[in-house]
Amino acid sequence: MPTDIPEAPVFHGVTYSADVPVLSWDIMAADHAYMAVYAGHFDAYEPDFGNRIALTTDNPFLDVNHPGWRSGYFISSVNPLWLESALTAPGNVIGVDEPTPTYPTAMNQNYPNPFNPMTVVSFTLASESDVKIEIFDVAGRKILTLLEDRLEAGKHEVHFDGRQHASGVYFCRFQAEGFTETRKMALLK
Repeated sequence: MPTDIPEAPVFHGVTYSADVPVLSWDIMAADHAYMAVYAGHFDAYEPDFGNRIALTTDNPFLDVNHPGWRSGYFISSVNPLWLESALTAPGNVIGVDEPTPTYPTAMNQNYPNPFNPMTVVSFTLASESDVKIEIFDVAGRKILTLLEDRLEAGKHEVHFDGRQHASGVYFCRFQAEGFTETRKMALLK
């Protein structure tokens, strides 16, 4: 079974079929199992790790849920052990005239999940809010306050380092201005 991080694919970019973005690539990793597809941001041509739009074996991939505001795509190869390659350079820019985004208050699933030893917890805020993110073990004991701060509206992320914790299931609780959400995370060492 493979244990190395797979080689990144060669991204051919984005074409269109009846206004639907079509992504295609060459798979470079011998132990490739899936392709992770991310939507990106126009302003910095950077991937949004909280916005993985697909985990697919389809090549080409049709983004039938394209909302019209995405500015670019990034892809990576994922092997059978869920190890992921580096991301490609961005595919064609889409929607250059995108409006200023507004966000709901929400927490995304941590990524990667399962993880070892680091994972990213991303969230959005509709307005400036007091935010608290806590990590609990499977018995319900709080093991860490990951974040406790007042943050502006928009997209945010924090990193959880599991090196000091045992393998197992953990729960991440996000609280902001009357909103609470809890997500399950798995640390595998």
